[in-house]
Amino acid sequence: GRFYAVSLCCFYTGMLLLRGTTHAPNADDVRALINTVYRQYAIFPKEVMTDNGQCFKAASANFPNEWLFTAIHSSWSNGHVERRHRVVNQKLRRIVLEGVIFEDTREWQDVLDRVCGEINNAAVVKAHGISALDMVVSYASDDILLGTKKNLPDDKREVWKRYRLASLKT
Repeated sequence: GRFYAVSLCCFYTGMLLLRGTTHAPNADDVRALINTVYRQYAIFPKEVMTDNGQCFKAASANFPNEWLFTAIHSSWSNGHVERRHRVVNQKLRRIVLEGVIFEDTREWQDVLDRVCGEINNAAVVKAHGISALDMVVSYASDDILLGTKKNLPDDKREVWKRYRLASLKT
């Protein structure tokens, strides 16, 4: 079968969510992914930016907040998401090479959740080892490689802010 994914990436934290489907994504898939943010984090996006795909235009119709569309043929304006997609594709290739098989939507979503977990928990060296997930949760998460709690700076929000501001300049 064919497998597809709709992605949502927080511009500030880099937190990634993926919703798997076995059909070309439609407006319902986009809305469901946006609603996942509220269900999991009790916050609703104030602003969404997408390309001009039909599924996004249809999903924006009844979105209560601001929905921005990038200019046609301007992939650089979605660079943040495009870079995430490149990492997602690399991880998916590795998982397939490991022999992981997915035959239905549930198994596909499990693989996508694994990819998101790897990306969201990845320590960002330029941010002193802070991950996207560390910026979303208030507790010290586990370092799965060491089997210990992460030792994060007390001012992790300031460290992340400096990291993000520096990355926006490049």
